[in-house]
Amino acid sequence: MAALLAEFQDVFEEGRPDDHALRLGVRRLIDGGDAEFFLAGEPPVGIALVRFRWSLMLQCEDAYLEELYVRASHRRRGYGRALLEAVFERIRERGGVYVELGASAGDSEAVAFYQALGFTDRAEGPDGPPTRVYARWVAEPPPWQRGAWPL
Repeated sequence: MAALLAEFQDVFEEGRPDDHALRLGVRRLIDGGDAEFFLAGEPPVGIALVRFRWSLMLQCEDAYLEELYVRASHRRRGYGRALLEAVFERIRERGGVYVELGASAGDSEAVAFYQALGFTDRAEGPDGPPTRVYARWVAEPPPWQRGAWPL
């Protein structure tokens, strides 16, 4: 899992912790119980990481799709769709009704993929004013993020 997550960050040159730290982080997330990983392919060629949290207004868990990655050589073969269908099913099993994610507006392939699966671009509406996502550092960022905008 850590290897696929590292590959994903390396492809987009976004900086990342070293491999050992990634492996420890994956273990921490698994042990914490509020995150789950999904793999596609044998050997794995795709990965999804979902974080769960209690929603006060929904009165159930909602979910944040933190990572979704399929190797470029295996895209358009159903792996991404299969990962998300597994994610949707798990959210329902946990009593959830909602999932959100972030995607770069410039990544037209990802945007089209998410829209084809029924995701709504909250920055565009559809009902009510646009939603913006804000972030800021509140302490010194890790070395691989210095000079980058907050995640």
